[in-house]
Amino acid sequence: MTAERFDTPAHALDRALEEQRAGRPGQAVGILAQLVRAFPGYTPAYVMLGGLQVTLGRLDDAVRTLGVALLQDERSAAAYSNLGNAHRLAGRLDEAILCLRRALQLEREGPHPQSPAIRCNHASALDAAGRREEAAALYKEAIRLFPDSDQPLLGLAEMLGRAGNLAAAISLTRQAVRVADEKLAPLLGLSQLYRRAGWFAAALDATERALSLDSSNPRALFDHGLNCLALGRADEALRRLDEAKTLMPRLPGIELWRGRALLAAGRARDAARIFIALIRETPGDAGPYLGLGQALRTEGKLDDALKCFAQALDRDPALLPAEKHRVETLLVKGDYAGAWPAYARLMDAGGPGDSGGSGGGSGGDAEEPFRALPPWCGEPLEGATLVVDARLPLIDAILFARFLPALAEGAAEGAAEGAGRLEVRTTPALAPLFARLPGVAAVRVRAGAFDAGTLRYSLAALPGDFRIRPDGLPPWQPYLGLPPAGDPTSDDPPGAGRLRVAVQGWRLRDRAEGWFADADALERGPETDWTLDGDGCVVGSPAELLALLDGFDALISPDHPLAHLAAAAGKPVLVVPADDGSRPVHWVWPRDRADSAWYPTARIRRSAPSLPNAHGNTDADADFDADVRGWLAALRKDGRR
Repeated sequence: MTAERFDTPAHALDRALEEQRAGRPGQAVGILAQLVRAFPGYTPAYVMLGGLQVTLGRLDDAVRTLGVALLQDERSAAAYSNLGNAHRLAGRLDEAILCLRRALQLEREGPHPQSPAIRCNHASALDAAGRREEAAALYKEAIRLFPDSDQPLLGLAEMLGRAGNLAAAISLTRQAVRVADEKLAPLLGLSQLYRRAGWFAAALDATERALSLDSSNPRALFDHGLNCLALGRADEALRRLDEAKTLMPRLPGIELWRGRALLAAGRARDAARIFIALIRETPGDAGPYLGLGQALRTEGKLDDALKCFAQALDRDPALLPAEKHRVETLLVKGDYAGAWPAYARLMDAGGPGDSGGSGGGSGGDAEEPFRALPPWCGEPLEGATLVVDARLPLIDAILFARFLPALAEGAAEGAAEGAGRLEVRTTPALAPLFARLPGVAAVRVRAGAFDAGTLRYSLAALPGDFRIRPDGLPPWQPYLGLPPAGDPTSDDPPGAGRLRVAVQGWRLRDRAEGWFADADALERGPETDWTLDGDGCVVGSPAELLALLDGFDALISPDHPLAHLAAAAGKPVLVVPADDGSRPVHWVWPRDRADSAWYPTARIRRSAPSLPNAHGNTDADADFDADVRGWLAALRKDGRR
């Protein structure tokens, strides 16, 4: 490549700055390297070059370059600031804070503030050293002195976000977006915060705005791919991640996320190849072992999957998704004795949840009154109140709510000092479901105050404590409060009228016309906008979904929380799990059976290989369609409307 020619050192510095602002730090470094060779005494070039080397992770080079700058000008506040930043990123916090303190001192001795970076770098080092109040004060000072800069806003937002204050972090980042209307960094920061908050559509909008500014920015493409993946758009996610990899092959995390996107797209074997290559390249990382375990579980290789999850946990014991998948795999294998205690521990640790909320381990200071209650160990309540913590993921909450009426019945049995009282502690979204259960005296969404003698218990511990197994379940009856399908007071003979069936999901709805007789009503709801998005975040509450389902006689659904809701309410449900490997099938739907002991009104039919073709064109398609029509005919014969 021919070296670019510049009229003056200042001209070269301006060109390097243009490249930096355009998100091309490598090109900027090339210009500055050329500049310092031509003008070895030009200190601003060394200062900027050192700062860019810090950005690119070349910390040793940065320390050497900035050392030259300080030999030439020992009062360069910017050089001290960049040097302190290099020490901070290298983990040398004491040296970093000394350099950054000197930078701030020199700047304050000058006639006016020079740059927000000096205060922001200092604040970042103080934050890393655990001195967050001092860090926040410096960020706020920078915001006051430089109201048109996004840097201190983003720095303070990042610190607050790491501390768990997502609302404040999002507010500051939105302000940064307004301040820096044409910059990528605030939009990408906003996307990441939205994704953490579960606002995936808003996160996608932020990255679409970023790509409108620079459609070939690899970091924007990468983040856009993650948002598509969170929304269940695996093919688009893979395309964006591939584009990002082409532009920046060594982009951190790109291969791991490509593997996850392949897994979500139903290409488990291709995903496994990526995870195996990553394990060979970075054997100490937990993420590739987790991904490989998921791929192996999807292919039915459960023992090998368990080994991978164990390897992931050996490398990162705090990796809750690995423990979640390990527990689910044990349940698929039928190892309930091994799974239930681990499940209870996972939920107590605040394990990965979905729309129902996380396990009972979250909540901060507001949870202290609840945690201070003595635990219930199965003894007679003798008139005491038992508060059951039921803040579980949605499907788990639906599944285990079945056992609360029996627990309430036991609490209400006569005792020497009177019957006990059962209350449920849960999330606002799940409160209406638990309020429907017989024997539940009250539902709490906030801890509040507790009477003396109140005991606590976790719903997550119930399966293990009571040794729940599918072959030892109590007699079935619908438990979520909806009447069973059909009206027992109706004078219509069985099979009269029109069967109303909800067909959920585009894979099934696109095929459903051929399943229904002319006398039936093909109902096309519920749409995904009414139910759950691709990552399981509630758009309509579970209680609203149950009310919606009450208008239908039956449901045809993929492996989805809506199928659990309908089955728990006693609706006939035909569950059609996706066998394309896009995600593991829930353990209550056995691979080798057409029924589930957990939900007697549900039937399981694995999808045909060519689904979602509009009309059957293979023997497997024809068999699948015939089975669905047979299920519908049985419902009409039984008078299930």
